[in-house]
Amino acid sequence: MKIIKDIVIVGGGTSAWLTAAYLSNNHDIRVTVIDKEIGNPIGVGEATLLNFKDFLDECNLPIEDWFNKVSATSKVGILFPDWVKKGHDIWHPFAMNYRIGGSSGVTKYDLWSSNQHLDFKKHGSLLYDLSVTHEKINSNLRVGYHIDCGKLTTFIQSALERRVNFIQSEMTHLDRDGSGDISLLHLKNGKSITGDLFIDCTGFLQLLKNKPVRKNLDNRLICDTAVAGRIDEEDIKPYVNCTAKPSGWIWHIPTQERLGTGYVFNRSLMHEDVAKQELSNHHNGKIKPEDMKVLNWKPLARKCSFYRFIGRVY
Repeated sequence: MKIIKDIVIVGGGTSAWLTAAYLSNNHDIRVTVIDKEIGNPIGVGEATLLNFKDFLDECNLPIEDWFNKVSATSKVGILFPDWVKKGHDIWHPFAMNYRIGGSSGVTKYDLWSSNQHLDFKKHGSLLYDLSVTHEKINSNLRVGYHIDCGKLTTFIQSALERRVNFIQSEMTHLDRDGSGDISLLHLKNGKSITGDLFIDCTGFLQLLKNKPVRKNLDNRLICDTAVAGRIDEEDIKPYVNCTAKPSGWIWHIPTQERLGTGYVFNRSLMHEDVAKQELSNHHNGKIKPEDMKVLNWKPLARKCSFYRFIGRVY
């Protein structure tokens, strides 16, 4: 069995640096991150799941070190205004069905079942009245976070300065051995990099993939485009807002310093220029079409997301 002592991560976004943070803190190995000289982060509004803080704790990155540095705010759920029909909201709380009054108490669902004349979201759903109506959080519950991913990357880079080898140079090509495994990476700066394990964090580019088998999912996942940008405002809410529109939906993700927003749609049904204008109108002109970026993707699934790998990390 191959002993893994030298891991090379290609890519410079949050996926690369979060991977580097976890591996370098939990294993006695050498970690190298390779990224091009000038990155091109997407950065259009980022929100996490409940395990984000727990994961960073396992990376030895406590919340008091990163919360303000990444402009974080708390996220307790997702609100979907105007879905199904105009004026109808769907609320997805980030909380389990906890009991009111301790372990012997009852849940809000149970209470509402005997009072179904009352509005379910306010009286039966967890956190809706507290977080949506009053814009507050229950500090006793786990939360997700809204973050600035660009700042998160910078923070982790600084924190790992002495734990990780960082090479800023674009990969030009790679060599594979007789089994098809990667043996050598060639960089723009003229250097060549070897490793026991290579991890691909290059996003849509998939620079390390070897002819992946893909399945087209455009018959199931009809959205393939987004226009997105940022708004400098302090309308901080403790949840993500995803408002339904005739051709898709618009997201609002508030950090401490700005609002990340975008319009998700299908480009065969609506031109990107129309989407840009609709997003601008939605925000009363606070964001201009010329300040938005366009993201295109193909709805695909890989047959297998992992390389054949036999080894052990020590």
